[in-house]
Amino acid sequence: FLLATKEILKSKTPLIHQVIPIFDIITTALEDSIDNNSLPSVVRHAALRGYLMLNKYYSLTDESVVYRIAMILHPRYKTSYFVRAKWPQQWSTDAETLARKVWTAKYKKEISQPVTQTKATNDRFSAARKYFDVLQETGTPIDPLEEWLSSPVVNTQQDPITYWTGMQAAGHPLAMMALDFMSIPATSTDVERAFLHGGLTISKIRHSLSDKSARAATVLGSWSSLEGVIPKAHIIQLFKDKSKR
Repeated sequence: FLLATKEILKSKTPLIHQVIPIFDIITTALEDSIDNNSLPSVVRHAALRGYLMLNKYYSLTDESVVYRIAMILHPRYKTSYFVRAKWPQQWSTDAETLARKVWTAKYKKEISQPVTQTKATNDRFSAARKYFDVLQETGTPIDPLEEWLSSPVVNTQQDPITYWTGMQAAGHPLAMMALDFMSIPATSTDVERAFLHGGLTISKIRHSLSDKSARAATVLGSWSSLEGVIPKAHIIQLFKDKSKR
């Protein structure tokens, strides 16, 4: 449990792709305790109760597509994680099927037309840019998701957000879908905090704000803690200019 806690605390905002590996870490630890005959029976019984409760919440991940798709689009995991975790083959197949459905319904249509490439600043992705340029020039009929599923994992890549941001700059058609899923927070803490700030924005004596203004104020407030996101000097100057009118 301590290992899982430390893992989830490595980043300021835990993301959805961390959920299943952490579930598996805790599950393995509980299974080891249950099977350890050297432990007191009360400890093994407590581990069993925890195991049953954990499985209850683990099974809830099946009710949403985001967990499995995030695993498949993680450069270090893909479907090989399911193999290492000894998932039944059908579970892995179902995860691939879900990814294909979402890709076809939501993202594949959007990139069906040639996309103007943006120049990436990181030379690590120059090979990727060249590859996608060749595909566009030759018109090679290849599905980006199928190619992703059949390609090997990228074991050196720790941060999937950084990886897919670079691939987006390189013109990878799958990048938009990957970033949409990879950036989903694993907990609702930040969302609840944003709503709390929204409640402070709209009060009994300040309730005439339009939906647009309230939404903008809430989003701006949630971004204020992120260094470099909001151009503070520019905003201060805007207020100064407005006060002179």
